[in-house]
Amino acid sequence: MVRLVFLIYLLAIFEGSLRKWVLPQFSQYLFFIRDPVLIVAYAIAARHGLWPRGQMLFAASLWLAGLGLLWAALQAATGAASDLRLILGAYGWRAYFLYVPLAFLVGNVFRQADLLRLLKLTLWLAVPIGALVMAQFFSPPGAIINIGNAAEEELQFHGLGLNAERTRPMGPFSSGAGQQQFTATACAIALAYFIAPRRIRQPPFLLLAFGAGGVLTAVALSGSRGTVLQCGLSLVFALGLAVLGRGNAVRARALVWPVALALVLPPVLAGRAAISRFSFTLRLPKMPRPSGTYAMPRRDISCGEQPVTSWPATWIEPVRGLTMPMIVLSKVLLPMPLRPIRPTVSPRATQKLKSRRMWLAP
Repeated sequence: MVRLVFLIYLLAIFEGSLRKWVLPQFSQYLFFIRDPVLIVAYAIAARHGLWPRGQMLFAASLWLAGLGLLWAALQAATGAASDLRLILGAYGWRAYFLYVPLAFLVGNVFRQADLLRLLKLTLWLAVPIGALVMAQFFSPPGAIINIGNAAEEELQFHGLGLNAERTRPMGPFSSGAGQQQFTATACAIALAYFIAPRRIRQPPFLLLAFGAGGVLTAVALSGSRGTVLQCGLSLVFALGLAVLGRGNAVRARALVWPVALALVLPPVLAGRAAISRFSFTLRLPKMPRPSGTYAMPRRDISCGEQPVTSWPATWIEPVRGLTMPMIVLSKVLLPMPLRPIRPTVSPRATQKLKSRRMWLAP
């Protein structure tokens, strides 16, 4: 059972890599690659009595899953006849309820040694993932390392753009949300190992140092406020432990590491922002932009024809001059198991009629 849980964990991390770089033509099917393993784990747990008993939260989760399944069936039955409604209902139930019992199964089956192995595995994975995030950040948004090697554009994975030359790194995942959750988890693990009493078996120092370095790299280059916020919450809890914890050594480590990270991260984040601003400044005015980017400065975002104004505000030149600001097409790619959809929002110009004597020369 423990091995099956580890396999599910690894598939959750590298499912995006399989979809982007290994078998992009089967991307839609690989989205569900870990579900059969999960179902096998549930069946083994039911056969050998590994499920927890007498836990109210576990029973509540099963009831909610049953109600969700009933609700999805009612929606599919009462609505218009459509296979898409049934597929979307099943996918929604899978996303919200299927993996909830796994947390209770892990809590009932895992021992301390199994948990420590999982934590070490996460630190090991943080090292190459941090290097991958760095490579993705400094690569063009349309590079294979970012969007995958699929020939069809519909099967490519476009992340949110930070600016014209930078995209938000997704690591080995198929969306930024997965990378965000992994980084926050690895950050909490590294911080816990730094603070934990020495009687708890520690990972090798080099693993802890390189793992923490990978986490800091992923945080600094994430371009995600959610990632920074979740890691910041871990630091807040560490500061609370420094105040309320027992043992001078534990309290000292709980205070030193959050303060050190708080001193290191702001300059790193400021350097990343400076790189982004510098690369954006060097962009040519008519260079094509990737999806998720926007025009700067603010006056370029406005839509429609409008007179060219100069200083002072009451002076207009040239006499017959008009400006046509830039319009950037916005494309959104949702990480759905179905065929990706790319809706395009194209604002059109608006016109306002005025008397000719307002702008024609005498």
